[in-house]
Amino acid sequence: QPILSGCSFSGTGDYGLRVGLHSIDNGSFITSGYIHGVQVLPSTLISSRRWNVPGTNQVYVVEGGDLTIYNWAALTIDEGVTVKFDTNGRLILGYPGLINSPGRLLADGTPASPITFTSLSGAVNGWKGLTFGSSSDYNGATSTLDYCIIEKAGVLTDGVWRANVLCVDTNQPTMTHCRILDSGAELVVCVRSPISISNSELVGTPGQAIVSNVGDTVEAANNWWGHATGPYD
Repeated sequence: QPILSGCSFSGTGDYGLRVGLHSIDNGSFITSGYIHGVQVLPSTLISSRRWNVPGTNQVYVVEGGDLTIYNWAALTIDEGVTVKFDTNGRLILGYPGLINSPGRLLADGTPASPITFTSLSGAVNGWKGLTFGSSSDYNGATSTLDYCIIEKAGVLTDGVWRANVLCVDTNQPTMTHCRILDSGAELVVCVRSPISISNSELVGTPGQAIVSNVGDTVEAANNWWGHATGPYD
């Protein structure tokens, strides 16, 4: 709650509205004039939703905790959308501990209008990143990120990991034409997770671009690693 449809919010200040995941859907509202636009409160999503650009120069801001997608729900994000996270913010696909309750992320940007996941502060180490859990690929569930920018994460997650993208016991997501940038630690961490990243840019880390923690093969063809000779420079 609430359920929004055809609403318009205009004014000043940080946000036009503060709502959970279920209140946001394609065309349910527009915002204008705010510093950010929409604050998304920590919440879970169990039925599919679509996020469009909320308004000119307006963004979504996740503050205070996790957004968790499960129960076969899909979060579709339109081209040109920007999602910012504070230091406690994270997006989780698949409910932790449930192996048969997948969540999906369908984030397909374009070269001219990429989708951006970044820190609210604008600083590296500014949020916890995207997490694809063990149920995110259950029974063939898939997630795709195409022409996305995923940057400036690195806050410690679950007491263990620090990365822009964390994958645990899954073969999802598939990432193409993405820019995975400027982590405070690793860019991508895969734990028993043979995912695919191609035609992407992985640059800006004091650690490793991709870590395969248990040695599974990660397909990483035709990527740019910051140097013409590859990921070792």
